[in-house]
Amino acid sequence: MRKRQEMGFLGRIVFALGLSVPLATAALGAGAGALEPTDVKEATWEGVSNLSTVENLWLSGQPDENALRQAREAGVEVVINLRGKNEFDWDEAAAARSLGLEYHNIPIAGAEPFSPQALGRIDEVVAKHPDDQILIHCSSANRAGAWFAVHLAQQRGMSVDDALAVGRAAGITKEAISDKVREYLGRSGEPR
Repeated sequence: MRKRQEMGFLGRIVFALGLSVPLATAALGAGAGALEPTDVKEATWEGVSNLSTVENLWLSGQPDENALRQAREAGVEVVINLRGKNEFDWDEAAAARSLGLEYHNIPIAGAEPFSPQALGRIDEVVAKHPDDQILIHCSSANRAGAWFAVHLAQQRGMSVDDALAVGRAAGITKEAISDKVREYLGRSGEPR
């Protein structure tokens, strides 16, 4: 984790004022403008599928140790794993920490409705690291893209359709995941 003096201007304000996560996230996203699907860029690391990057985020499928090493070389400082512990059979936390990466396991169930608590915890981690590169992954990038779509709709005020378009560019490939995003947001696509 970076020292306080290395934080960006907004990061220092959030830290110094002890702003709440929703307020901090809204403040950090307020001047960022709307995103377009073309803002999401495909990337390639050996040992990971469906990798894309947008702003300070990297969204992907399951990385292996080699991919975590490449993430570190690319400047990633934080890893958020959205898979449940029963979904992977290696010690990703130890591998990430051995590379000096901050690691969080915040499961989002693929078959169940999204949990506001889990999505909120992801938002909290992201808000605490406004100047750091963050890798958010699941098994295929579907759940990572879904979190991003929900984040864009709730924190940036994007319409559900626009947020889903960006979420698809960032990893959503299954219509069932898009449906879960719509269900979670309680909308059928109309602008906010």
